[in-house]
Amino acid sequence: MARLLESLLERADYNTDDYKKLVRDLAGHENSQLVKTYGRLESRKRYKGQSSQPLLEDRTTNSLYVDENGKSKPEPLATPTFFSLGAISMTPDDADSYRNAADELKNDFFGRSDFTFHEPYMRNHDALYYFNGDKSKQNAFDDALNNLIEATPFVAFGVGVRKHAYFESQGPKEDAEHQLEYARLLLDGTQWVPSSAFRNWLETGMRFAPKSNSHPMELSDMFSRDLYEWVRGECGIKPYRWEVFEKKIYCRDDGMRGKFGVKIFPDSDIRDKIEVHRVQCGAIRGN
Repeated sequence: MARLLESLLERADYNTDDYKKLVRDLAGHENSQLVKTYGRLESRKRYKGQSSQPLLEDRTTNSLYVDENGKSKPEPLATPTFFSLGAISMTPDDADSYRNAADELKNDFFGRSDFTFHEPYMRNHDALYYFNGDKSKQNAFDDALNNLIEATPFVAFGVGVRKHAYFESQGPKEDAEHQLEYARLLLDGTQWVPSSAFRNWLETGMRFAPKSNSHPMELSDMFSRDLYEWVRGECGIKPYRWEVFEKKIYCRDDGMRGKFGVKIFPDSDIRDKIEVHRVQCGAIRGN
């Protein structure tokens, strides 16, 4: 919300110096309250780069494939709506291996591979995945797909938004605004991660591509659907492939403050369920 308000002020040609100071003061106050609650916090400067020219280091590049699920437009509804972003991080070699394995699976069950796996048709066994009502073939396909997901090396990240969320509709303008926000991240950083860390580890641009044939975007599509249903279920249910995907969610140490790959907003009324899930995913908590 702070970033959105700052963007609106800048577009209206307002001086944002005072606003930026207010945000810094609020961040400092939040940090002091967190220290009182949790003790010492990790420094923003803990992320160390290797050089000032990352592109010259010939590093292995991981690609982040992002997809959305749920209602991303304003809705004049009194009932809650939900929105999720699911992301899959993979190396180029692992992405190629996934494409080959997905093509093989499609050929085994459908005799062709020139289409894209897509939710929610698969979990509902609709259209192509109906298999003329053959339950045994439906179950065999589900098992084969789950095995493919489990065998594919990737790390999952996600964001879930509960209640009413307001986003621009899809299209070139939205793509441009995403590029703008990505650039702001590289230039300004966040409360917890400095801009220098983002610039050292992220390429300075995003790519937008439609889904077609076998592609890692299929995995992000499936994960974002499960994440959407998990958020809609108050983070207390097990969606269709959740037990497969939750093993892949990024988790480090105690899973707190930037050390877990899934964030839910707002979460104050369901935080206990979220904490239980993080522990299930490997977060280590003290006695």
